[in-house]
Amino acid sequence: MKIKKITAILLMSYVCAIAFFAQTIFERERILTEQTMEHFIEDYLDLFTDLKEQNIGRLLKFKRKSIREIFSETEKIHPSKKIQRIFIRYGLDGKKGLQQILVLQYGILACTIEQTLSSIQKYPRNTALQKSDREAAAWLSEIKAQINSADYALIKKYEAKLYKIFNRLEQKV
Repeated sequence: MKIKKITAILLMSYVCAIAFFAQTIFERERILTEQTMEHFIEDYLDLFTDLKEQNIGRLLKFKRKSIREIFSETEKIHPSKKIQRIFIRYGLDGKKGLQQILVLQYGILACTIEQTLSSIQKYPRNTALQKSDREAAAWLSEIKAQINSADYALIKKYEAKLYKIFNRLEQKV
């Protein structure tokens, strides 16, 4: 009996260790810091004004791709030295500034989807709505799979401010 318990405990420990290491092996690199968040929140209007003057949109032409593909393609973009200096001026990483903005943008979208799905659980849902809920949950999972868990926790910490920023930017577009 003791051998079975010890074996079960060892097996559970082994499975937990594999799950932990798999998450750290396959998780995207962390690219946000407290300082990055504070600079972005404080300077986002000037940042986006300067980026717009550099026609940054030409770097972001994605043809109906999955979220994973968008993240992967963004990692391959090498901004010009001028754009890198803009990122650095506003507290972002010169080479990864586009990725940081993408993570912020999709991160706040994930927070919004998560809140919505949580709030509608208390209401009765018909079959069509349940299907829609499952699709939203799948999309949420796809987004969160592309964002480092520490970055996502930081986004959740600044969620209210980021929501206002991206909502305001969306209205201007």
